Amino acid sequence: MSSNEGFLALPLFTREAELRRVWCKGKKTITPSQRVWVRYMLTVWGSVMGGSEDPRGPANVIGRLMVRTRWDDGTADRIVAIVNRLHEEGLRGNELFTKARDYVLPASSAAHLLAQAEQEDDAKFIESLMVTCFRRGSPMQTVAVLRYCGHQSVQGCARELVRRTGCDIQWARKRIEWCEKVLEEEIYYAVRREQEADLASEKEMGENISKNIAF
Repeated sequence: MSSNEGFLALPLFTREAELRRVWCKGKKTITPSQRVWVRYMLTVWGSVMGGSEDPRGPANVIGRLMVRTRWDDGTADRIVAIVNRLHEEGLRGNELFTKARDYVLPASSAAHLLAQAEQEDDAKFIESLMVTCFRRGSPMQTVAVLRYCGHQSVQGCARELVRRTGCDIQWARKRIEWCEKVLEEEIYYAVRREQEADLASEKEMGENISKNIAF
């Protein structure tokens, strides 16, 4: 299957459930806060892979913090509020990231890791999830590239689908919205699985160290 075949077949789907049945493993549910979070992560990915329209903006900073921070919904809302407030105060770029990091994770070992993190690493992480979450030809991948690497709106993606298939613009827009929902849900849960695996690995390592010390 070609890389765009799934995208070109989108007009053939009459229901969102059909798209999910063909391209993913059932329906997943995420909260509005979680959906905002994953969009920031995708913005980080797109800014590196496709070039950032506003490298000084708060979205990249929020993405860098959230990708590498274990959080609940309350923490997510706090990160967004802190970064947006600091941005309104005039902070930009690394200064914005450093100040926000200090508020989110003051004097912690995680803060040290965040200080060493490069935006490219975060983008590579999301890129690896794109490969594992979606098989070749997935329309979700194409929509992700158009939205976040090509900086197109949902309407812009719909116009591209109309241009390439001749379908109705409203029909196209609805299918782009379906793809975006599936994309966000799949990437969100993939990130959480990676975070949980890292936490389990760290716990096991700590237990092994404790056993060795005991002996």
